[in-house]
Amino acid sequence: MGDDRGAATALGYVLNITVALLLVTGLLIAVTDYVDRQRQDAVRGQLAVVSDRLVADLAAADRLAGTADAGGVTVRSDAPARVVGRTYTIRVSHADGVTRVRLAAPSENVVVTRTLHTDRDVVNATVTGGDVEITTRGAAGDGLRVVSDD
Repeated sequence: MGDDRGAATALGYVLNITVALLLVTGLLIAVTDYVDRQRQDAVRGQLAVVSDRLVADLAAADRLAGTADAGGVTVRSDAPARVVGRTYTIRVSHADGVTRVRLAAPSENVVVTRTLHTDRDVVNATVTGGDVEITTRGAAGDGLRVVSDD
């Protein structure tokens, strides 16, 4: 009869290491998903703040253009070039008196959209994130333009 005591000890160690490896792997997967969700939430929150500020500046430029002389209006909207270390784009579109401001961070698959009603048309534009200028040129009836302030 052979001695099986050594095999039982080795098998016990292998099983313990396997269970520990499975637990650590599961923990790493859960933590990675949690961190990704937190990063997306942080990007969404910062884009919401930037979009709210841009919409307020567009509304201010629209009001100023209605009261300004023929020289035009320029409103500077300060915004970070990156949110949570990620680049983003600003897309402004206008249809039927409604202006839509869409900020997107494609690397995180996050999009934030805001709308506002303007008296003036807004020229459709897409610019990279960061400081922008909202301008009218010439008569106050000209449309508002959003341009990068690089």
